Amino acid sequence: MSKVPVAELASLLNDWNMEIKKDHADEAERLFAKAKQAVEEIDDADILIYYSLLEKRHHILMYNLRGQKGNVSTKSIEGHYGKKEDDLSNRLAYYFDFYEGVYEQHQGNYEVALQMYQSAEKLLDKIPSEIERADFDFKVAWLYYRLSHIMLSLSYIRRALHVYKRHKQYERRTALSYSLIAANLTEIGRYEEALENYRLAEEVLTSEQDDFMLAQLHHNVAILYSFWNKPKESIRHLEKALSHQEYYDSDFFFHSTYLISRELCVIGEKQRASQYIEAAYARIKDASHEVFQLKIGIVHDLYLTHAPQRFQQIDEKLRKLEEKNEYHEVKELSQFAAKYCEKQALYEQAVFYLNKSLEADLHMKRMGLI
Repeated sequence: MSKVPVAELASLLNDWNMEIKKDHADEAERLFAKAKQAVEEIDDADILIYYSLLEKRHHILMYNLRGQKGNVSTKSIEGHYGKKEDDLSNRLAYYFDFYEGVYEQHQGNYEVALQMYQSAEKLLDKIPSEIERADFDFKVAWLYYRLSHIMLSLSYIRRALHVYKRHKQYERRTALSYSLIAANLTEIGRYEEALENYRLAEEVLTSEQDDFMLAQLHHNVAILYSFWNKPKESIRHLEKALSHQEYYDSDFFFHSTYLISRELCVIGEKQRASQYIEAAYARIKDASHEVFQLKIGIVHDLYLTHAPQRFQQIDEKLRKLEEKNEYHEVKELSQFAAKYCEKQALYEQAVFYLNKSLEADLHMKRMGLI
């Protein structure tokens, strides 16, 4: 194999980076394969750092868009190569902090991610590209959404959307921006507006003929209907998502199985809920699904058991979610448990879970203020 010139490889990495930004999963996969082969004979430090940053982000892209679990390294690049900003271009110095932030966000380390984004933003002004700014705004908007800073998230994502709509080939990112706006509006009870944004996202994805992302969209619409206390509509959309074979075979199967089992329990179809839970447990292969197990375990403890210690079991699962920084899930599941307890006239327990939800929300907001 002949050695690829550094300049040619740098161009290849830039092309790969652009396809990642456009959420073009298939083209990104093709360029990743080329870059992986070409980088084997390269010893240029800047190129190796750039490749490693992109490799992490590529695996995150493939999980977010196709539910594929890639081999994302848990070691920071700083620990492997050493961070030498004096030797890096402005763009590479920015990518270093920004992509590490993307990685930490993917890992659920939100405080670290926010710190990396704040550091990256100081370098962003040196890069005269509105697409780079939109990419930054898009990722920060998702982080603030996870931290329940709804207005901040909406501000960042609307600014990003304004840019994406003006650029061809960013249709998928446009659709994802509409979806994030809808998710934020769902959190604050503006359901009709949220539904309209999901409709706009569906129009874009239909024109792109991306059936996998349409299946994801059905899952997200199901979350909206769950918040809206319309469990039958939620179930209908989840069934649409799970009817897509590639989606069903992906890791997103677990997200939809959790939600559909929960909604089925709400309407009293406990046998069907049990069937979905059993199917999900049959597919679990490793510890990477521990968060799913904790979440679906809480649903099981609430609706499918009557053990005297079930609330202690639920509290233990919520504690484990807190240890994993899954405060967004703690907030939502505590609200869910509170509603259940209220219906069962377990008012003291309901108040406990409502307070648990408020504590989780306050913790997330504090994380977003570092």
